[in-house]
Amino acid sequence: MSETAYANKLEEILLQYTYYYGIRQSNDDKKKIYGYIYEIYNNKVGLKVTYDKLSLGPSHRGLCVVGNIAKADNVFIVPLDTKSKAYLYHYKYYPFNDKKTNFNKLAASLCDWGICLILMAIVYYLSYRLFAKGIVSAILAIVVMFIFHFFARNIFNFNSSAPMALLNYIAVNSPNKRKNAYVFLDMSDDNYVTLKAFLVKYKQQLSHAKKVLYLNNLAGGEHPVLAHGKETAMLNIAGAKEVLIEDNNMMPCFEVFPKLYILTGADINNKGDYVVLNKRSKNDNKMDVKRLKEIAETFLPKERETNNENTENN
Repeated sequence: MSETAYANKLEEILLQYTYYYGIRQSNDDKKKIYGYIYEIYNNKVGLKVTYDKLSLGPSHRGLCVVGNIAKADNVFIVPLDTKSKAYLYHYKYYPFNDKKTNFNKLAASLCDWGICLILMAIVYYLSYRLFAKGIVSAILAIVVMFIFHFFARNIFNFNSSAPMALLNYIAVNSPNKRKNAYVFLDMSDDNYVTLKAFLVKYKQQLSHAKKVLYLNNLAGGEHPVLAHGKETAMLNIAGAKEVLIEDNNMMPCFEVFPKLYILTGADINNKGDYVVLNKRSKNDNKMDVKRLKEIAETFLPKERETNNENTENN
């Protein structure tokens, strides 16, 4: 397989997840992507697809498991959800600092609701001047609110779609398909609460795996970054920079499962923090296919050699 064909294949898979299934927020959105996951992994790859729930106090969060976690050498975990567009200028996500991420999320929510309320107030005022009926003006203001949030559902979502496309490609092309298991976690795109709950519930099954990797935000960023705890060895994945997590309060998922790896794309700001730019933005529409290919090659080391041999023989 040529370099161009290899890249085009990855792009094709990526576009499927981004264009057709890039929005994964409502129940209908989730049903569509669950159906697509079942079609790929059960019907084409031949791996069993199961569903489960995690209890977090009064709420529940869903997950989808592909393959046998207890017998897999590699367990890949990705977020299933996507976030709405944030209107906060230069919204930033800090993959290794929950406190800074939560502060930015709060600021983004206040900014979004502030803009929405201003628009509602303008519509209410203008319609009241026109119709002189408060009930009509209130209904129009509420309609504006729904329209505002509808258009905030950003389909340009490569950061959330790239990890899912990567798993799809690895699953389809893996020479030994049963050595890998794949986990899709709901409501885990911008926090580690669901990931931590999953690691607690499946800790015994995961203990047999050689590698447990959580992948997110792989579309861009200057550096691929691999975070790990004290009990894990460094992995050479696409030349990723190493981040040793020693503060479990900052990254609680390492407290319950020290053998975890977290792979993300990120930039470094002027304070030395790793930060994901363009997340929840209309600018989240670019994809570093070359990097995604390099990550895939880490887990498919013989894939290209085999294809090249077949090409030469033909």
